[in-house]
Amino acid sequence: MDDQLAHVKHNIYTEAFLDAPDCLEYKVEPFPTNGDRFAAQEVAKRQMPQYFNRTGFMAQAIAAGWHHKTDVQLKEIGDKVGRERILVLHGTKDRMITFPHAEMLLNGLGGEEGGVRKAFFDGQGHVVPIELRQDFNKLIEEMVEKGQTLSTKA
Repeated sequence: MDDQLAHVKHNIYTEAFLDAPDCLEYKVEPFPTNGDRFAAQEVAKRQMPQYFNRTGFMAQAIAAGWHHKTDVQLKEIGDKVGRERILVLHGTKDRMITFPHAEMLLNGLGGEEGGVRKAFFDGQGHVVPIELRQDFNKLIEEMVEKGQTLSTKA
């Protein structure tokens, strides 16, 4: 279990976040570090088969490993959704979905010059929304406001 937790921590979080004091909401008292909180959550999840089972894990692994969109498909998504409604967010040090995939996604959708918003975070890993919650929440608020404005113009 310790090796698995260390591996998952390494793959999705930055060391700075893991080593920092617990910054998330808590009901009783904070954990010593964010890494301790993550480990406790993982252990709790694994003790509940309805939340952590082989089928769910395998389905996620297959979806991540076999997921693919061609540039033609990405262009179609951009055309249908509207590029100004799309945000491509990624950490440059993501070990789960490497950074070149973010650049390919951005370019396939039409790029910033086509209206797609880019939010690339230098040195961040796979879970920008957790590690940089305030920045992430601000981006989402801005995208929702933009979507509402675009909808009223339509």
